[in-house]
Amino acid sequence: MRLQVLKRGMLCCVISVLAPVHAATLSNIYTLALQDSPSVGSAAAQVDAARARIQTADAALGSKLALSGQMKRGDEWIDWSDGKPNNRSKSRQYGLQYSHVVYRPALSAGVDQSRMALQASQYQYDSTVDELKQKVAQAFFDVLGLRAELDLIRRQKQAVDEQKMLAKRSFEVGTVSITDFREAEAKFATLVAQEQALQLDLLNREEYLKLLAGAEVAVDDYANAATSLPLLESQTLNDWRVMLESNSPSLLQAAKNIDVANMELKKAQAALYPNIDLSASIQRSASEQGATFIRKDKNWSSSYGLSMTIPLFDGESNYRIKENRALVEKAKQDFRQARLNGAAALEQAFYTSLSAISKYQGLADAEESARLAWQANKRAYEVGMRVNADVLEAQSKLYEVRRDRLKAWYDAWLSFIKLKCITGNASLQDFEQVDAVLRSKR
Repeated sequence: MRLQVLKRGMLCCVISVLAPVHAATLSNIYTLALQDSPSVGSAAAQVDAARARIQTADAALGSKLALSGQMKRGDEWIDWSDGKPNNRSKSRQYGLQYSHVVYRPALSAGVDQSRMALQASQYQYDSTVDELKQKVAQAFFDVLGLRAELDLIRRQKQAVDEQKMLAKRSFEVGTVSITDFREAEAKFATLVAQEQALQLDLLNREEYLKLLAGAEVAVDDYANAATSLPLLESQTLNDWRVMLESNSPSLLQAAKNIDVANMELKKAQAALYPNIDLSASIQRSASEQGATFIRKDKNWSSSYGLSMTIPLFDGESNYRIKENRALVEKAKQDFRQARLNGAAALEQAFYTSLSAISKYQGLADAEESARLAWQANKRAYEVGMRVNADVLEAQSKLYEVRRDRLKAWYDAWLSFIKLKCITGNASLQDFEQVDAVLRSKR
């Protein structure tokens, strides 16, 4: 049993080693995720179905041609004495029927509705793709942010370890108390626990990124010294609102759904209108009768004309009209809600982006001040003017500022991508721009 478990474990390791590993730039991960995403695939299939529905609706207005035929045979017994039928009959009939819609308003409305539904499904596809872009960007920057924070924790561990060794030597020569050494030990243990928690969190985010990509990906190890910030196309919220109203796939889809609902109402109302059809047929019939089929009749017949149907009373259609009026109102309210949700998401992304950019720029001076304060406390400790707790506190503040500044940089780029996705302007070039910025700082 143990041997089987060992073999299975070795097989899994071999498979994981042999599995292709893709370069995990942001643009590459998005391309892989776009190919593998089931939600995007479902939206694409919905577009294909809507396109086929247009052809179905068009065909309902077209001509129809049918061929029919039947053959019958019958026997009649009057006297059973000789065991033979007294009369026999055979008949054959063949026909060709043609029909064409002249006036059916419900079918015409169905064609217009199917075209509107196709546009709505295309907007749904674009919206699904934008949601995927946001998910990929969020997961990618989560991985980079955790890696950067983990790197800072390890640097701080190294600095604390050096400070701990200094406190130990000072204690051994009797210049400081054991308290300085214990404080450094406690700080080091705290950082070890934080490092372990970050490693687990990073592993979780990396696995999620692999799930999104649908493949094994290895995110490049970018440097922490990122300085280039995103350049917003406009610094005013109103300009972004205009882009939201004109380009957002979710808003465009909600608006198009109102048109689809109105057309469905028109279809229900058209059920109360007259219908006119053109029809024509040609038939050939042949029959034979008698004990030996001696009497034969053959003839051709044809007919053509217009048929009109005028509904006089249809309670079902009346109730369907009421139902569709309510659905039109629902579509209007859904559009209002979509506008509110879009505006709220837009404002959050816009102000988060501006705030992160300002925070990153403002923390530059704070980082330099924290670095000078840490160095001053370190020199003062070496000459006996500060205790070890002062050095550790200054050191913690320095790394907190560095962490916050780096987080602000990632938040600025992530909010920038979200802002473009919300307004329907995000493209692969935006991801390639992020890749170029990250590569320039490696």
